[in-house]
Amino acid sequence: MWIKILTSLVGAILLLLASFWLFSPQLITYIANQQLAQQNMVFGEQSQVRINPFVLSLSVENLTIESLKDQEQLLRLDNADAQIAVSGLFNRQLVLTGLSVSGFETQIKQLNTGWQVAGHIIEQSPSSEQEEQEPNHRQPNEVADAPWQLIASQIFINNSKVILHADQLHQFTVNQLILTNVIFSEQYQSLIAKLDAAIDNSPLSFSLNLDIIAQQYQGHFTINDVDLQDYQQWLPEQLKSLSAKVSFKTAFDANLANETRLSCSDTALALEQVLVQDVLADSLINADKIAFEIPQLNVVNTDINGQLSAQLANLTLTKVSNNDLLLAAALLSLPEITASMQNNQLMLAFDQLTIDELAGSQLADAEQPLIGFEQLAIKGVNAKYDLARSTGGVEVEEIMLAKLASYLQMEAQQLKNLVNVSQESQRESMPIDNVTDPQEQSSAQVFNFVIDKINADAIVTIEDTVASPAFSESIEFSSISLTDIDNSHATNPVNYQVNGTTNKHGRFALNGFYQPFNPKMNLLLQGDVHELSLPKLVGYFAKGAQVNILSGQLDTQLDVKVVDDQIDGETKLAVRGLELAKQDKASKQIQQDNSVISLNTALTMLQDSKGNLDLDVPLSGDVSSPEFGLQSFIGIITQKAVMMAAESYLMQTMVPYGNILSLAKIAGEMMLKVRLEDLIYRAEQIELSDEQMTFVNNLIKLMTDQDELQFKVCAIATAADLPKAHSLDEKQQVTYLHRLSEQRGQAFKNYLVHQGGIASKRLLLCHGQIELSGTKLPRIEFED
Repeated sequence: MWIKILTSLVGAILLLLASFWLFSPQLITYIANQQLAQQNMVFGEQSQVRINPFVLSLSVENLTIESLKDQEQLLRLDNADAQIAVSGLFNRQLVLTGLSVSGFETQIKQLNTGWQVAGHIIEQSPSSEQEEQEPNHRQPNEVADAPWQLIASQIFINNSKVILHADQLHQFTVNQLILTNVIFSEQYQSLIAKLDAAIDNSPLSFSLNLDIIAQQYQGHFTINDVDLQDYQQWLPEQLKSLSAKVSFKTAFDANLANETRLSCSDTALALEQVLVQDVLADSLINADKIAFEIPQLNVVNTDINGQLSAQLANLTLTKVSNNDLLLAAALLSLPEITASMQNNQLMLAFDQLTIDELAGSQLADAEQPLIGFEQLAIKGVNAKYDLARSTGGVEVEEIMLAKLASYLQMEAQQLKNLVNVSQESQRESMPIDNVTDPQEQSSAQVFNFVIDKINADAIVTIEDTVASPAFSESIEFSSISLTDIDNSHATNPVNYQVNGTTNKHGRFALNGFYQPFNPKMNLLLQGDVHELSLPKLVGYFAKGAQVNILSGQLDTQLDVKVVDDQIDGETKLAVRGLELAKQDKASKQIQQDNSVISLNTALTMLQDSKGNLDLDVPLSGDVSSPEFGLQSFIGIITQKAVMMAAESYLMQTMVPYGNILSLAKIAGEMMLKVRLEDLIYRAEQIELSDEQMTFVNNLIKLMTDQDELQFKVCAIATAADLPKAHSLDEKQQVTYLHRLSEQRGQAFKNYLVHQGGIASKRLLLCHGQIELSGTKLPRIEFED
């Protein structure tokens, strides 16, 4: 009897469940439409929602919700499947053994009073104050029910999108979203998420591992190759000019329960194809890549400590208006920097920062920049800054500049190839209230720096194309050393040593100290300068004195000290073969002229029989005075000339040697001088030819036997050296011939020095000379 009743009951239940399974789409559609009608919505005709009561599964196919007013589709779901574990229900757990959603689409519209989601209007939430005033209806002794848990091993969503109607139309597309290990309860939430999506057709992907226990957060976050241009409308105003592809990843562990604690590891930020354009500032920044890596970062309230590395590749900063280059760097590398902040004290330290192939200030049509170097290395940096007091300092062990090259293009004593970075319009529009009193600023902000040493090697090239003839000189600094740089006190001296060469054979070695932070000049200058070619200065010297230096070399020993703008010291000058001439402005040719004979005579009084000039020049005066300068220095030399005018000349006699020498008696000098015959050149010839070797070898033999001899070597270019069928104007002819004559003289001297073993100081190069008129042949003339 009981078995029959139980069997009938089970059969009835199974029949009821089977009927529900079979007719659930119609039943659910009917019930749903009753509720949706209140919102003027209805299920679409093809919609089907089925529940399987036997395995507690839900399946959805072709579900649409439409508006009754205009048949607008408000929501679409192509397919969905969900399955619930029955056992979890007895433990107040909703366990989804599987959930998949495909082809979901809905619209969200912003209204004046709230939002409309899939046609359902959601009013704005009440304020937090109202929520706090709501009464708690739970009785004091009432025990709350145990909270339910949502558990899902995997949730899969693909081919879905949400369309947002706000100030602008936006679309969020989910290509694929996978959620695994999902646990949600009142006290605990965790999940692992992987998302492949797009916002307004801009790709977005990230992975997240989230574990939350009572305001404790752990997870991983990753996005790759996000183009900021696609998100420009979402960016803050100050970042809208930034264009780049951004990748970011981090692993974090945060605790916000009692105090703010954040720990991040394996954090990396990379920006590629970076472009920043600021039209108002007339600047354009380009970079192939900017990357930061933070292996570890710890934050406790306002205290921070961590490590950082940075790299920047192919940076350029140019002007938008004319494409002039302000700055360029091939690579900036900062392998590791340690940073910390405690009690508003910011501290930074790193072992080395390197910048490769840096260039600065290059005009758009220029071939080379104003300054550049192969590598800049900054080593052993420790910095600290007090954010509250705006005070701080930095200590640097060493700064190294490798192969610094500077190209200075002068015109009318002004630097021509310096890129103009001034912006008058912005300065004029700057409010006066924003200008800080310098005294207030200096008293409020103090920043000290200490640099143990700076080492560099450099080549400085100076050109003046306006000077006639054109001026060009290269100075090679084999070593530049600065030590003990400290701005904490104005009287702290900076020690320096400078060594280098000029014009291949000239050399200099200087050392001393300088007080760069003292408002008054204080320095010590000691050292030697050897074989400085004076004719190279003709482009500048002729402008002030209307004379040119035909020949001469300068040796000097410096021992100068300046104390509080007062100079005191002595300079020993040795000038060999100095000869002056006036410059004929009409033809730009160098000619002897009686108008400078008085100066030549004064110099002759100081010269020995070889044309050498040796002086001990005492220096004194106020270096800040406008009267202290070249005129006072010339006055000292003139005084020396008058004091030595009565000294007699030493006559030297030279016996003719071979067929290249002859004796000549110079009127008024009462002395015999050796005269070498001219060395004739073919038109446009620079290097020595085979037919000239007899002359050259005899000269080498003479100078080897007579080691006291020294000669002025004066290369002369004539009209015969001009290219045939040329179309050069007079100025271009002068420049061409002057360059040719200098190259000819330099090639001759190089041969005698390197091949003949003659000391370079015994061959004094004259200023390159030219003869545009007449029929004389190109040649080199010699004077002893």
